[in-house]
Amino acid sequence: MRSECGLMPSPLDEDSVASTKFMTGDLLSDNVKRFCERKHVDSFIPRDFRRTFKTLAGQLKITKEIRDRIQHHALHDVSMFHYDRYDYYEEKLESLLKWENKLKEIMNNN
Repeated sequence: MRSECGLMPSPLDEDSVASTKFMTGDLLSDNVKRFCERKHVDSFIPRDFRRTFKTLAGQLKITKEIRDRIQHHALHDVSMFHYDRYDYYEEKLESLLKWENKLKEIMNNN
């Protein structure tokens, strides 16, 4: 898969800002920094992705429970943690498709 914006590494993408030789724990942060420098955009941190998703997904009426599950946040309820083994795949997929449509809408308006 090729990276259209050059932010995520791809061995098939010669214009990628990321090195694909090895991956470290700082890979995303390093790639974001390089992306911002090369594209001359305001810097941001990867946590901004999580916060933006959480906020805009709420506006899309995606429940907090599903937003938390998508972001792998800890489940504090005993029954959810120990007994509920349902994977919520369909709900997460539906929510992520809503999110994809929102991102496309934002990109098309800019």
